[in-house]
Formats: sequence, C-alpha cells, structure tokens
Amino acid sequence: MPYRHDFNIRFQATSEDPAGLDLSGERMLEALEARLAEFRANPQLLRDLAGAPLSSTEQPLWVLRTEDEPLSVRNRRGAWVPAGEVVPADAVSGETAARTPAIRPGAFWCHLDFLLGTPVLADLHSDDHIVDTELDIRPWLASAEPSEILELAGDGWSFAESADRVFYALEAMGCPEALRLSNYLALNPVMGFTGDTVGFGLSAPECDALDWLEEHRPDVRALLAAPEDAPAP
Repeated sequence: MPYRHDFNIRFQATSEDPAGLDLSGERMLEALEARLAEFRANPQLLRDLAGAPLSSTEQPLWVLRTEDEPLSVRNRRGAWVPAGEVVPADAVSGETAARTPAIRPGAFWCHLDFLLGTPVLADLHSDDHIVDTELDIRPWLASAEPSEILELAGDGWSFAESADRVFYALEAMGCPEALRLSNYLALNPVMGFTGDTVGFGLSAPECDALDWLEEHRPDVRALLAAPEDAPAP
C-alpha cells in the first residue's frame, strides 16, 4: 500500500514588516521558486532539510481503467496505455480522482490493487441525479464480512441500509465516485419541489457480484447458495 508522507519545509522571504504581513503572494512565490532552484541544484539539501515526516498515511491509489478488453489505463501524461504498463506514479489519491469524473465512455476509477479482472460496477446516484455514476465494489466484496454480503444479498443487492453501508465503506476506502457523491451531499442539497434533503441510492449487480465471489471468495458464495448455514449477523 502506498503512503503519503507530510513534511514541514521552510523557506525565507524578505519584508519591511517584522510580522511579514505586507508580503504579497508574488513575493512569496518568488522566494519559494528560489528555494526550489536550490533544491534542484542539490537534491540532498532538500532531503536533509525535510528530516523525518510529520505524519505518514496509507493512500489507496486509483487509476482510470477501461471496462472491456483490451484493458487500458490513463497514465499521468493523459495517454491510454495497456494496463501492464501502469506504474504507481500513474495513480492518484481518491480525493484527487473525485474531482475528475471518468472522461471516457466505458471507463471507471479502479483501485490499483484491483487493476486486472472484470469490475463489479454498481449504480450510485443522488436522489436528484446530479451525481449519477458507477463504482467498482470489488474492494468492498474483498473485505466485507460474510454476514454483510449475505445481508446485502437478502436485500436484493440494492436500495437498502445494507447497500448504503457499501457506499459508506467505499467512501472510507477513498473510492473516488463515493467521495464525489459525499462531497455533493455535504452541500446539503434539497429536492426542488418538496424541499426534502437529497439522499442517495446504490444498486449492485447481483450476477457480476456472485461471479466475483465464486472466483475469489468461494466460501461466501457457498453460503449464499445455502443461507441456512450463514453465520449470525
């Protein structure tokens, strides 16, 4: 799993004001560019100055991938390349990806750990359909407890509290499309005619989910075929 490391790096700018309050953005930018030039000339200077990270956070990384064969991924230069040529530097964080909707028909945001294979694309939309998209639920299928998957199946794989929890789990994982919806809902939109708060719905594709479970979690797939043997929630 990649990590994001946060550092505290200082730079200096001159000012007539001891508090530095008269510094313009242009003056600060000039000082920063001068410091960057020093780092380019001597990269070790940057490493010595940065010291240890202030914090390190796991970063699930995402790439835009086509649904169908041959699998292509959009790299950091904006070109579509075979999935096998992708490197971690081509991926972005969920927060960054959430600001970039899929810009090619038949493409979706894919977790780097699930780069290959057939996606399990669920429908996700706000009640007013301002956000109306698809998201790959394979990361959730891989990590969910059997009881959670069984509950979703019992609810018809869609539009129930169990489906809402799939959304919340993917949001916590940094799924770009889930974050895009949560960013919109954070604006507290209301339905135009009723004034009701806008909600959301998620509908997962049963057949695709069962096929994925058959291959990757056959024990859970077997429980779905024999629900009387399912563990208690």
